[in-house]
Amino acid sequence: MKDLAKDIRRTWNPDLRIISLKANDDWTLDLSYDNGDRLRFDFRPYLEHPWYAKLRNIECFKQAQIDFDSVAWPGDTDIAPETLYEEGKSLK
Repeated sequence: MKDLAKDIRRTWNPDLRIISLKANDDWTLDLSYDNGDRLRFDFRPYLEHPWYAKLRNIECFKQAQIDFDSVAWPGDTDIAPETLYEEGKSLK
């Protein structure tokens, strides 16, 4: 029987808040949300975009911090919160 849980897509809710963040050595972010969701977001595909070029340096990438409802890095670099939530893979 097909696993229906894999077919359910998470939908961003603007009331969601990130409560913990870990930037990993493989350019992934581990995110915990106030609704109990724990997700891993793979940032590697985004490193090709010029906006994120400085994050190709792992030390810069690991400076990620929670900024309101999303993740940001020094120098006004951030990523849309709905992207993190909807493209993240469950850690459960």
